[in-house]
Amino acid sequence: MVRWALEQLGEHQVRVRLVSPAAMEGEIGAPNVYGYAEPELLTFSTGIQCRYLAATVAHEVAHVWQFRATGAGDLYAALSHDHAEIVADCVAVSTGWHDYRPYLTARQLEIGQVGCTDAEQTAAAELRRWAR
Repeated sequence: MVRWALEQLGEHQVRVRLVSPAAMEGEIGAPNVYGYAEPELLTFSTGIQCRYLAATVAHEVAHVWQFRATGAGDLYAALSHDHAEIVADCVAVSTGWHDYRPYLTARQLEIGQVGCTDAEQTAAAELRRWAR
C-alpha cells in the first residue's frame, strides 16, 4: 500500500522504513505518531490504521518535497512549522486522500478555517514538481 501511494504521487526515489509503534514513539517522543520524513527517508509506524495510510504517505512525501524545494536540512527553520504541516495536509487532500488531515482539522477547530486556502492549494500543487 505504501509503494502504491508513492506511485500515485509520482515519487520513486524516497526510501521507506517501517517501525513498531513503540519504536516510533521512542524516536519521536510522542504517542500516536504515524509517520515522519527526512530529506530522502519516510518512516511509518506499523500501528497506522489502514484507512489513514495513503493520506499519511502523501503528507510525509510532501515534507520530502519541501526539503527538496528549500534545500534545507531543517525544514522548520526554512518554513514555519504550521505552514509546512498545513501544506503537507493539502497535498494529501489535493491527491484525493481526505481520511487523515490532522493539521487542517486542528486549525478548523481552533479558528474555523475549513480546508486549504487558495495559497496553500497553490503551494501544494507546486510541490509536485519535486517528485522523482
